[in-house]
Parts: sequence; structure tokens; C-alpha cells
Amino acid sequence: MMRISNLWTLQSLSQLILSTLFAIPSAIMFTTILFGMASGETIVYPFVFHPLVYLIAFGFLLLILILSHLISVFSISRWNLADNTRSRE
Repeated sequence: MMRISNLWTLQSLSQLILSTLFAIPSAIMFTTILFGMASGETIVYPFVFHPLVYLIAFGFLLLILILSHLISVFSISRWNLADNTRSRE
């Protein structure tokens, strides 16, 4: 049970980190392009990069990841895996 939990945690954390490394630069790039397209001579939409916003978003995703992991591990821990395996045979 612990090995499954550790593997699932490692997989989820690596997906979170890789997706964050891809999402932040692409979000900055697309936001600057779109704000530039939406801006005109009379009104300008500035892009203000604030690392705290990205840190809060990363923390929220990490919190959801941890909560979903704890809920799934708690529900799996109540299963009787030996009986389930025997009943399938």
C-alpha cells in the first residue's frame, strides 16, 4: 500500500512540476500577446507579472493534489485487498 502511495505521489508531483514549468512561460507569452492585441491607441492593457499570483496558484494545485491523495489513500486503506483478490480467482 505504501509503495503504491509513494509511486502515485511521485507521479503526481512530477506532473505538477513539469506542467508548471510549461504553463508559466506559455501563460506569460500568450498574455502579453493578447493584451497587446486588445490594447489600442486610447486604452492600454498592461501585463503586470507578479510572482505571488503564480505562487498562490501553485500552492492551490499542490493543496488539491495532497487532498485528493489523502482521500484516495484513506478509501483504499479500508478495502480488504486480500479478499478482493481471492474473490476474483
